[in-house]
Amino acid sequence: TDALKARFVSDLNTMPQFVRYCRPFASGKQPGLVIRFGSSIESERNFFGLQLATGDHSYSTANYATRILGFGISLEGYDGAELAYAPRAYMVPIGNDYMRTSTSPQPITRMWNVVEQRIPTPFTINLSKLSSPNYIPSLNGVDGAFGELRRFGDMVMYHDAEESEMIMDSRLISRSVWNSEWMLVIPGAGLLADPEEGLKQFAEHVSDIKISIQTYSHQGQ
Repeated sequence: TDALKARFVSDLNTMPQFVRYCRPFASGKQPGLVIRFGSSIESERNFFGLQLATGDHSYSTANYATRILGFGISLEGYDGAELAYAPRAYMVPIGNDYMRTSTSPQPITRMWNVVEQRIPTPFTINLSKLSSPNYIPSLNGVDGAFGELRRFGDMVMYHDAEESEMIMDSRLISRSVWNSEWMLVIPGAGLLADPEEGLKQFAEHVSDIKISIQTYSHQGQ
């Protein structure tokens, strides 16, 4: 409970990382829960980069790339919180993606700063557009400017009664499992009409936040 309450944010819409990486769900002051952590694929380390211990999960370090196919989140203890049935969250990789080289005789890691950018659909090109000195096809589009950051939407979180029915979200497809920093954002507005009370009930009843990942990998050449 204390660990979750320590990660409350009074207004997500004034948080630079949320504004940069996440599509807004509502205007005005919106409290939420923000959890940051890193993931790792290293020998003798678990998924969170801690020393591998009994019952831990880890990924193969023999493959040069392990990527995400589907992602899901489930909440242990949520059913007793008397909150909304379908809570939502943002799961965003805001750090660097890591992989290994595919041909080196010894393990060598490589780092990428992956940026998802928008390539907008252009306006219909006609003679007036072609003759206009201000018309730039690569910049003028119907759904944003060329090169704008493509922000993340939210996803449904599952809870005790429906964990076995989880449908994996595909928004993170092809991103590396190994990332230096993830940001999990749970808006209070998706829990109750009173978001602050919703977050309070969430922290008092949820005993574990479980991450499920479907992956695919490549051994290299």
